[in-house]
Amino acid sequence: MTEQSLDSISLPSAFDDASRIWIYQADRNLTEQENIDIHQKLQDFITRWNTHGKPVKGFATVLFNRFILIMADESNFSVSGCSIDSSVAVIREIEQKHQIDLFNRSNLAFLLNDSIVTIPLNEMANAIKTGMISADTLYFNNTIQNKQEWQASWLVPVQQTWLARFLS
Repeated sequence: MTEQSLDSISLPSAFDDASRIWIYQADRNLTEQENIDIHQKLQDFITRWNTHGKPVKGFATVLFNRFILIMADESNFSVSGCSIDSSVAVIREIEQKHQIDLFNRSNLAFLLNDSIVTIPLNEMANAIKTGMISADTLYFNNTIQNKQEWQASWLVPVQQTWLARFLS
């Protein structure tokens, strides 16, 4: 897949399991230099991320040269609309600088033969019909909303997701 393996990824243990997560999927693999630049941009953002004047306990990283994960621990106070907007603004800046699309939710990512393959939603039925995707194909479920869901169901078989409707 990449130098990263799924087993080697863990989110900070000091964050509550209910910590909110946002995952942004790039429309292509990021280069090594883009990974470095994006990681630095994310770390700069996390150190100054605030909600109503209070620092957000946040975490951000790039996974598999393809996904950006942002997490906020809301165990002490919730992140507000403005603080969420500021995180989206950083993602938009990354998108523009690196000429990538991070907001197209109709591009679905799967793990096939140790590679991440993206399939547009409108081609999903055909991918199943041709056997490219099966019930057991692993899907990156970017709809998860918190740390606990991420740990349990970020990478799961298609049959365990909303995509199962395409299997019949």
